[in-house]
Parts: sequence; structure tokens; C-alpha cells
Amino acid sequence: MNKIILILGVLLFSKSCFDENKDGVICTEIFASVTIEVTGSSLDDYYTVRASNNDTIRINEDLFGENVYTVLDDNYMPELRNDRDEFTFFGIIAGQAVVSEKIVISADECHITKISGKDIVIL
Repeated sequence: MNKIILILGVLLFSKSCFDENKDGVICTEIFASVTIEVTGSSLDDYYTVRASNNDTIRINEDLFGENVYTVLDDNYMPELRNDRDEFTFFGIIAGQAVVSEKIVISADECHITKISGKDIVIL
């Protein structure tokens, strides 16, 4: 009896860590983000541009600490689903672009993933 309760508990717990999307694919409930750290100075503004369509993405959140900026997060996954593209992260200080970093990002049915690009930029 204890084994059955343990097995049911494990199954219920593992189900709570996953979510089935509209296509029937089971995804984890994590929220993925691609970030870049800029050392040497804080940026006044920043944004990301998708190369293939010039889509400008602004994610102005301070979730990852000082001088760590979000390039892209899972909110953009539907636009990139099952594809990859090059994105350019722009960092602005006093109206001038001081950072321009190319980052390749892909997405599957659930989350975005960084393929290539710098993790840290030193000003």
C-alpha cells in the first residue's frame, strides 16, 4: 500500500513540473531567458533586434541582477517556434550605442535557447 501511495505521489509531483501546450507537447514550466552581462558601466537603455524581420524587442526587467540584461525570453517563443535566428543586442549610454552583440537563438515547442554569442561584454 505504501508503494502505491509513493508511486502516485511521485507521478503527481512530476506532473506539476510540466505543462502540456496546445499541440500536445509536454513542456517544463521553467521560464527561459537569454541574458548578457555588461561590465564597466550601466546601460541607460537596451533592446534586441531580430535580423530576419527587424523586429525590435524591449524587455526592461531587472530580474537577474545589476548589469545583467535580458536579450530575449520565452515570451518571444511563439514567434521563433521551431526556428533559429540571429538577434543583435544593443546597449545605449547617453544616446549612443556602446554595445552591439550578435546572438543566435533558437526555439523548440517550449522554450528559447542560446546557440551562440557572448555572455559578458566589457566596456
